[in-house]
Amino acid sequence: MKRFVIGDIHGAHKALVQVLERCGFDKEEDQLICLGDVCDGWPHVKECIDELMTIKNLVYLWANHDEWAWQWMVGGEVLPEWWTQGGKQTFISFFPEISEVKPWIAVHQLPEKKYADFFKQADLYHYIDDEVSPDTVFVHGGFNRDYRIEEHRYDFEFTWDRNLFYRAVQNQNIADKQKRVPKNVTKHNRVFLGHTAIDAEGPKKFCEVWNMDTGAGWNGVLSIMNIDTEEYWTSDPVMELHSEDVGRR
Repeated sequence: MKRFVIGDIHGAHKALVQVLERCGFDKEEDQLICLGDVCDGWPHVKECIDELMTIKNLVYLWANHDEWAWQWMVGGEVLPEWWTQGGKQTFISFFPEISEVKPWIAVHQLPEKKYADFFKQADLYHYIDDEVSPDTVFVHGGFNRDYRIEEHRYDFEFTWDRNLFYRAVQNQNIADKQKRVPKNVTKHNRVFLGHTAIDAEGPKKFCEVWNMDTGAGWNGVLSIMNIDTEEYWTSDPVMELHSEDVGRR
């Protein structure tokens, strides 16, 4: 079984299909760890979730945009910040036939139950520790770097934290200027995260922290990586793939 990790998808279904094809992903045999935020971005969230549901060995991580969308799916709660940060596009993906796309319409129009149930399987983080990938953490946002992830007490940071990534960037830049190898910023060997989009042609490593969010929710690309070899593949720019769609503004 090959093991892959993918960054924030944000409704970019064409990009998702493309990277799965480019890395030769086997939906029956391989494992995919998705760092969350399949929702809110391009108006094909439903298709993205349908695609992920076909993967036998899927590990899905809970993320901030997914939480907003899930609150709508289970109870019709339409938060203003969700609607303006991609929630409108998520709603459109489920109800493309509705001409008047307004928040008060979304309160009473909910997807099939299976889509809300999809997020019930989500984990707050994932952990691998074997000979090939020792002491490796997967999380959407971050965590308190002074503790190991299993010692963590505040779930909020798993989905929202950016301090861990920013510190890793800072330490890497200092080490580069001093021409030395940077020290780990966490108590782990490797960390994979998303949440903070970077302007890059592929995933980037800062200290021991890999950022897999290469801007698929905006105008970047979607990235997938083989966890054990660190070989990665990217989609074409999502603006080109979804040129006929209206994404977040």
